Amino acid sequence: MHRVLCETHNLCTSVLKFRNAKIKFAVLSLFIFLFSNSFSQKVLDMNYYSFFGKEKTFQFFPNREFSYKLKGQMFCKTKTIANMTDSLIIFTDESIIRIDKIKGIKIKGGNFSNYLFGAATLFPFLDIVNNVAFDRRPIVNERALKVGGIILAAGLVVNYIQDKHIHIRKSTTFRVFDPDYEHLNAKK
Repeated sequence: MHRVLCETHNLCTSVLKFRNAKIKFAVLSLFIFLFSNSFSQKVLDMNYYSFFGKEKTFQFFPNREFSYKLKGQMFCKTKTIANMTDSLIIFTDESIIRIDKIKGIKIKGGNFSNYLFGAATLFPFLDIVNNVAFDRRPIVNERALKVGGIILAAGLVVNYIQDKHIHIRKSTTFRVFDPDYEHLNAKK
C-alpha cells in the first residue's frame, strides 16, 4: 500500500513539475524582460525619536518630493530630490543643501482638508441656489455663511494637523544607502 502511494505521489509531482516548468519559464521570461532595465536607487534614511521617546524611521527616495525648512527660515520649501550623498541633497532644479542645515521636515499626510475646503465653498452656494429656487428672502443667509466659515476654519486646522512636522534634533540621524552592487569591486 505504501509503495503504491509513493509511486502515485511521484507520478503526480512529476506531472505537476512538467506543467509548472512551462509556467515557471513563462513567468521567469516575463520578469527578465520587464525588469532588465531596472536599477537600484539611493535611499536617505532618517532615524528620529518621537515626543514620547519611541524611535522612528522614515525613508526618502530620488524623484520624490521633499519638504524641508532650513535654519533661519520660517516656511517650508518643497523640491524634488535628484541625487544625494552623505552630507548633501541635490534637487532637480540643481540646487544643493547640506543635510546639517535642515531645521525641520514636513511629510505629507492625507488629503482630508481638501474635502473640507470644498464643503466650505459648496455649502453657502447650495443654500443660495436653494433660496433662489424656492423664492425665499434673504437670498444670502447669514447662518449658511457662518457654517461655511466654521468648515473653512476646520479645514485650515486639519490641513496643518494632517502633515507630520519633524523637528531635527541632535539625536536625529541621516544615512544614505547606495545599494549599487553592480560596481561594488570596480576601481574608481
